[in-house]
Amino acid sequence: MRLEITVGLDGSAESLSAARWPAREAQLRGLPVRLVHLWLLSPVAAPHLPSGEVRTVVGQRILRGAESELRGHYPDV
Repeated sequence: MRLEITVGLDGSAESLSAARWPAREAQLRGLPVRLVHLWLLSPVAAPHLPSGEVRTVVGQRILRGAESELRGHYPDV
């Protein structure tokens, strides 16, 4: 099994800020970081949310932005 540090992001500034700590720890330990984002949809909210394709694009944008931000601070991760 490959060791890595997994970080969950919800797209908020707070989650990105919180992701800096595990990224720093990963850099100190020479481990990769896996960034994850997922949508939790309640049956009530689902009809009022964007389509699956839009959610995918938004999720990818969140992950790419976080990756760019974290690499700026921790380039060895």
